[in-house]
Amino acid sequence: MSKLRAIILAGGEGLRIGQYKPLVTFLGKPLIFWVYSTLRKLFPVVYLSFKTEVQKKSLEKLLKFYKVNSKSIEFIPDIRPELRGPISGILSAMHFFPSEDSLLVLAVDQPLIQTDLLLFLQEISFYYPKCILVCQKEEHIEPFPGIYPCSLKKYLEEFIKVSEKKSLYRMFQFFLQKKSLLFLKDWNKVDLNGKSFININTLEQLKELEKKCFGLE
Repeated sequence: MSKLRAIILAGGEGLRIGQYKPLVTFLGKPLIFWVYSTLRKLFPVVYLSFKTEVQKKSLEKLLKFYKVNSKSIEFIPDIRPELRGPISGILSAMHFFPSEDSLLVLAVDQPLIQTDLLLFLQEISFYYPKCILVCQKEEHIEPFPGIYPCSLKKYLEEFIKVSEKKSLYRMFQFFLQKKSLLFLKDWNKVDLNGKSFININTLEQLKELEKKCFGLE
């Protein structure tokens, strides 16, 4: 029986923000705690994708500090650490689970993820079990949160092999050609203001978002 698995991509280097991004504090708590807490409302186990052992140890220490139930967390090591960006984390998770399962993939830097949007994605995935499902804002594609079926693992491996530039944009073009990608444009019915897609890449962005959340602007 197929299952939907919740994955947080936590293997980035955090170059623009100057530190390992999951540990960056937002409104008094680390970014990863916000995303994890939202997922735990829907899933008994949340999976964390990491690239290095140093990252894993940092995450374990942090989760222990916040008294997170160890049974609610599992780690997925990166099988292609030489690849930069989120594609390696997605591929690693596809290898980790059976081909009939699907991944609900979230970025660690989107602390305002809305539960209703996750439920919306989950519902749509029942009707399109063999398609990547991502949201589209006007002309802009939002890769996360998104649904990524493990059955597309061979296609992703093919893309990595043949594409010179292994970006998400190129990956989406590739899957469009394979007729295995669907853009969802009615996401605003469940997330009117698009809070789920607000991501934090710099300390300046973090401070601005904190001010907005506190109602200072």
